[in-house]
Amino acid sequence: MESNRDAAEQCAARARDAASRGELQRAVHLLERAMAMFPDTAYDNALREVRMRYARERDARNNARDPPQNNTWRLIPLPEGLERLLSRWLGPHNVQPICCLFLSILTLA
Repeated sequence: MESNRDAAEQCAARARDAASRGELQRAVHLLERAMAMFPDTAYDNALREVRMRYARERDARNNARDPPQNNTWRLIPLPEGLERLLSRWLGPHNVQPICCLFLSILTLA
């Protein structure tokens, strides 16, 4: 039992070092190992705190990114329902080229 407590304390110390360096994911992993070896409220509180810091940083990273651009090429504006129907039949990347081809054939006829 004493060896588990010592090993858990070593994991917690390494987790504190990792958290101070900004390696929050590693700190969470180490604190989870410490909790598995020797359940203690101090480890549980530290784990909860590090998880919250990691979640805040992850959310800040995700919110800092530019939202994905909708780069679909639309030469011919189609109603949404028609475009959805055609994309099921033709595939979403083929709708606009085939509509352009169809309209060019209609203008030649």
